[in-house]
Amino acid sequence: MFCDICINAQVCNTFTIGCTILKKESVVKHTEGKGLNSHARAIEISKQSNCMDAAREVTLSKNKCAIVSALRNVYFAAVNDLSNSTVPKLHELCIEQAAISKVLEDKLLAKVEASKEFSIMIDESTDVSVHQNLLVYIRIVEEIGVRWEPRSYFLGVRQLASATADSIIREVLDLLTSKGLDVGDIIGISTDGAAVMVGSKSGVVTRLRDFSLSLLATHCIAHRLALGCGSGADKVPYLVKFQEI
Repeated sequence: MFCDICINAQVCNTFTIGCTILKKESVVKHTEGKGLNSHARAIEISKQSNCMDAAREVTLSKNKCAIVSALRNVYFAAVNDLSNSTVPKLHELCIEQAAISKVLEDKLLAKVEASKEFSIMIDESTDVSVHQNLLVYIRIVEEIGVRWEPRSYFLGVRQLASATADSIIREVLDLLTSKGLDVGDIIGISTDGAAVMVGSKSGVVTRLRDFSLSLLATHCIAHRLALGCGSGADKVPYLVKFQEI
């Protein structure tokens, strides 16, 4: 008698070289055995192998989709006599689609996992259809050569039902959860400094501190510069005259 599971797992026991005792007791003893060369160990090795094969298959499938999409863009440009400079633009278009964007998202999430902790930058924006949207960027520490350097990446955009703290915090938490990120790993947040963001009682920052007590909040330097320029323009005669015109 032979055991295919043990043979495939390459363990060495009686059932891999052939058991000559054709009794039920031999089979029971084999299945209940313990140790590095046991049937139980062979099953464990088989499960690990199946998991690795599945993970490898998923990775290859994703990379294959990205490569196929890129080659289709090259083919499309060639058939339609488009210039080579058009191809990168087609690639950028595909990034917004599932094939390539999923691969890039997985790479980003792997970087976030390696960083362990992260910060987010959030801001509201109104599009041409007068819909309010929430833009979210993530900032991590990334290994570049022999050094660790901060890097910022676009994480996602969500449409807001209203520009309230409730709506914003709900979308932020939902976005992080959908990406498999733990809100407790947030160590910093940058906002435009509006009351809805930094309000001491029910602002977005205050609510996020319920999940991360050590959360450090900063006022976006770009928004601070805009506010400073606006205030300064009201005191410079030339700019005051320009605004009146």
